Amino acid sequence: MPSRILYGVVGAGLGHAMRAQVVAQHLLAAGHDVCVLTSGRALPVLRAHGLRCVPIEGLDFTYE
Repeated sequence: MPSRILYGVVGAGLGHAMRAQVVAQHLLAAGHDVCVLTSGRALPVLRAHGLRCVPIEGLDFTYE
């Protein structure tokens, strides 16, 4: 039975986003309705992979 899934992804860096993209695509292929909540650099990357994303406020890294 298909589920509605709200998937939260850390937006700082892209490691989590790349893994989430694979998982979300698998869930979509299985017939689930997936919506990704993310911020920062991950938002345009996940959208470019065709995922439905909702922008949220998130933390970011600053290096000095």
